[in-house]
Amino acid sequence: MDGKRLGRESVPHGGGRAARVRLYDAEGETTDVTDRMVGADAFFRGWRTATDMPHEMAASGWQRCDEEHPPGDGLPAYRVVYKTLRLLPWPGLTLEWPNLRVVFANGDVERGGFKTPTAVPGRNPRQRVILEHGRVLDYPGGGTFLQCPDLTFALAGWEETVQAVSYVEVIYAFDGPPWSESEEDADGRTAADLYTEFLRAGRLAIAPLKTLLGLAVGPRLLAVPLTEEVGATFDDWHWNRRLDAGRFSAESQGEFRHMPAADLAALLGPLIDSQQALPEDERRRLRLASSWYWRADADPEPTTRFLSWWLAIEALEMARTTDIRPVRKRLADLLGTTSDHWVDPLGRLFGLRSRLVHGELDAAGPAAVVLVEKIARVLLAGRLLGAVDPALREETLTAATLPLV
Repeated sequence: MDGKRLGRESVPHGGGRAARVRLYDAEGETTDVTDRMVGADAFFRGWRTATDMPHEMAASGWQRCDEEHPPGDGLPAYRVVYKTLRLLPWPGLTLEWPNLRVVFANGDVERGGFKTPTAVPGRNPRQRVILEHGRVLDYPGGGTFLQCPDLTFALAGWEETVQAVSYVEVIYAFDGPPWSESEEDADGRTAADLYTEFLRAGRLAIAPLKTLLGLAVGPRLLAVPLTEEVGATFDDWHWNRRLDAGRFSAESQGEFRHMPAADLAALLGPLIDSQQALPEDERRRLRLASSWYWRADADPEPTTRFLSWWLAIEALEMARTTDIRPVRKRLADLLGTTSDHWVDPLGRLFGLRSRLVHGELDAAGPAAVVLVEKIARVLLAGRLLGAVDPALREETLTAATLPLV
């Protein structure tokens, strides 16, 4: 354990030991693979401590590959399997199109993935955090925080077979090149970004099919989701499963901060008192907007995040109207600009919102998601805190200048 006197600046946890990567097999035997890990040197050199927020990491891999179906080959694809609810399609049926395969069968279903055994879920389901534990030891005139950082980053692939079930399996293949194994592709997307993108695109592509099946056969057909995966498929419909650990971080990388209780009470007490004294109509709108705030914060799908952030904006500033002028005026007041400054950015966001809601578009671009999030946070901060943090102000003004692709 490391000891830190409360109220003093933290000292990064060092130790002088070199970091190593070890592979554990099913029998518990270990092999040092530090020199064989792609990017391991850069990872260790880039290890950062005392950051404002812990630096996020990612990992990826493959399962079910063989000599005829090597990792990285084949068409990028999406797979989902549902168990039926006491509904037996018999004899088995396979329907195939050039990019789609639907199987109704009774048998075994394979599934697998990545797990981080020492991490717990974060606010977003694709974010996990390796916790740091510690206790405060009180003594006259002060105290010491004894921290115990977890310096073991464990990643494990898992596979299992769900035996003897009636199921529906759908595999949808995308047009386009194979998976990119580089750290970033030509558009700056990482492997984790591609995983999320293929997952979203697969769900979108087969949504009409799933709705058709549910309406035509009934809810007992697609009753229990067994697995949802992205990966690659081949001419023989062999399935290679792509593994992705999502984003994970270690709490011990973050900067240690001590906030005295008196300071915390002085900060929060008046703010909560002011919120409690608001008229019921204002409190209701804050409840709705804050609910959409947390839904957006926790949703890994960018377009759903965009719509949730926009609903938070509408709940706060657009009561009983689709006129965005109240939003423009409020932003001008909070950020020290003119109302006209927001005509173009808000007009583009509202146009995107309308095209998504009315079926003209199926996705919101990353710049649009960032901007609508910043605006929602500004408006919520204005209502709940009475002011906007200078850093958030500058981030919002910068985001408003970027093209919404």
